[in-house]
Amino acid sequence: IPLRTHPFMTLIERAKLEWESKLARQSKTLKEAVAEYKRRYGRKPPAGFELWYAYATKNNVNMIDEYDQISKDLFPLWALSPNELRKRAERIQTREKSPFVLHFDADRNLAPIGESAATGNANYLSRLCQEFAPLLASANLPPVSMVLRSLDEPRLLLGWDQQKRLYELAKLGQYMAEDWAVHCPPESPIHRDIIHSSSSQRSQRALRSGRDDQQLPSNHSWIFHHPRSMDICLNPDNIDQHGATAGRAWPPSPMVPLFTLSKTPLHADILVVPPLWDAKNEYTNSIPWSKRPYDKLFWRGTFTHQPKSNTRVLTGDEKIMNSIKTNQKQSSIHEFEANDSDLIQRYLNISLVGGPYECDPKQCEKLAKMIEFGKSMKSEEEAKYKYVLDVDGNGWSGRFRRLLATQHLVLKSSILPEWYSDRIQPWYHYIPSKIDYTDLYDIMSFFTGDMDGNGAHEDLAEIISSQGRHWALNYFRREDMVAYMFRLVLEYTRL
Repeated sequence: IPLRTHPFMTLIERAKLEWESKLARQSKTLKEAVAEYKRRYGRKPPAGFELWYAYATKNNVNMIDEYDQISKDLFPLWALSPNELRKRAERIQTREKSPFVLHFDADRNLAPIGESAATGNANYLSRLCQEFAPLLASANLPPVSMVLRSLDEPRLLLGWDQQKRLYELAKLGQYMAEDWAVHCPPESPIHRDIIHSSSSQRSQRALRSGRDDQQLPSNHSWIFHHPRSMDICLNPDNIDQHGATAGRAWPPSPMVPLFTLSKTPLHADILVVPPLWDAKNEYTNSIPWSKRPYDKLFWRGTFTHQPKSNTRVLTGDEKIMNSIKTNQKQSSIHEFEANDSDLIQRYLNISLVGGPYECDPKQCEKLAKMIEFGKSMKSEEEAKYKYVLDVDGNGWSGRFRRLLATQHLVLKSSILPEWYSDRIQPWYHYIPSKIDYTDLYDIMSFFTGDMDGNGAHEDLAEIISSQGRHWALNYFRREDMVAYMFRLVLEYTRL
């Protein structure tokens, strides 16, 4: 089969064009950046934008315009008046479990405060923000406090009617009612001059428990648009496949300005840059691609927490082991047939290590009998593999940059958008993989060939791995992380 007819090649070629187009259209001047901001978001940039632009250009931040995640996160808050927003921020400090607060005073001095102010996450974010805080002094901005969740997981889930109403009000430039109008029927005279929102407080039905059926589908499918694939509203089959959504669904929450280290597309938390301790490491001593002896897909991981409901399937990282062990014919354009043990032996070196923990005792006991736990491997051994799998744990992946920077071809399975999601290109810098892992064999057979190595496209794998390394070293730097937080603080301060 000619290479150009393979659907993977279509995805790879499309990704290349989209990435090159995105690079070419980035603003080159402050005037262009302001114009692009107005075009995207329909309003002027926040006060201090010119200071942010100066920092970004001085520090060679390549993606000047790609900050849509900030706009998505903050947009519902435009429906809250500044006074109401402050009230809710103060309220969440007393109700959130062990929060910490990044407080910028009138002189732009910054310090983390609160129960979790001494944690590593708080210190890391504080140091990140300290790099731009002095620049804000000349912007004459008011004091601002950002309440951050200390845990890895997000918390805020809005009902669809809440989201819809908040978005409607934000687009109209109107605020939710803060007085008696909120309790009155919409046809009441009180609403003639005041727009109000009726927030749904009904409970959601519990999400279904896991499937007994672990068979791969007979038809093959792959990820075309990675961010959309993370949305369980569009992909409800993923609900049981991930630890963040499996089990009981949480009821809708009030809209509050709560910042978090990771979130699903459904959560209304505001995403910040999570800690990354190797942001300046360029990994110059990594083994060259051509000298790596192993072309299997490598992954080692430990158990992450399990939902407290009686779900019948594994979730999160653990789902890998259950999803791939199946007697299902695997095929791509070039079809071949093999049993499950041969496929695993040919394509995978995947294992959980350390035994089950962070789960119900009975569930832990059951999982210990179900899964054969392997031995951990040193990073020197991991470096010998060309292909690695990156998955979500309790929250964001702390390994993604390192895996890219050491020039692995990374297969990434995730439902958690990250701060850099707008500025990276799936199928050009990494390969997106489905949450249920049913595409692993198709992906690996495309790049490494069939059971005998026929039809391999390792040249493409090496190119993508090289592009991924270049991206990690040039677009995932500490300066890029600072620029994101800098812009987020400006946008939030305006609210």
